[in-house]
Amino acid sequence: MNINNTNFHRFPDVAPEHLSSFALVGGYVDSQVLAGRSLDNVLQELDSSSPGQKLWHDTGILRHFSVAVATRLNS
Repeated sequence: MNINNTNFHRFPDVAPEHLSSFALVGGYVDSQVLAGRSLDNVLQELDSSSPGQKLWHDTGILRHFSVAVATRLNS
């Protein structure tokens, strides 16, 4: 995903300085799901790896950065 200044308006709930981090987390989620892990297991891993940092696991925001999350939310 190409993150640049022109894309900031697409994500009003995300601070511009967090966009690249969400892109990395979304890419990680998708790569793990493509490798055969369940989406629930990957999201649970994220929750346990950084307790108190629920922002990075917010599926409402992650749907913009992860095909797996977007697919689940749209089904």
